[in-house]
Amino acid sequence: MSTYNPHSKLAEEMKIFFDDDLAPPIDDAWMEELLQNPPKLCKDLGTECSDYERTDGNCKCIRTVFKHNKHYQHYLKLVKEKVERSFVELISKKR
Repeated sequence: MSTYNPHSKLAEEMKIFFDDDLAPPIDDAWMEELLQNPPKLCKDLGTECSDYERTDGNCKCIRTVFKHNKHYQHYLKLVKEKVERSFVELISKKR
């Protein structure tokens, strides 16, 4: 659950991050780069992120790597597909 002040700078950033009318086109080359070199987010680095809980996991490090939530969701979908392909390839090799 989001717990930030609705009149804060964070609230404005979150509004922009989720506003579908403001979503720029997804850069497929950038998504491929991220798949090859995944971003290091604060939780991966063991750093406490004050935004993480307040923004339901959409902290500043995610919002700086991804221009819009649609981009982030697209990236997560690509990661899932990559993992599934790798799993299928691994199973296929064992036969």
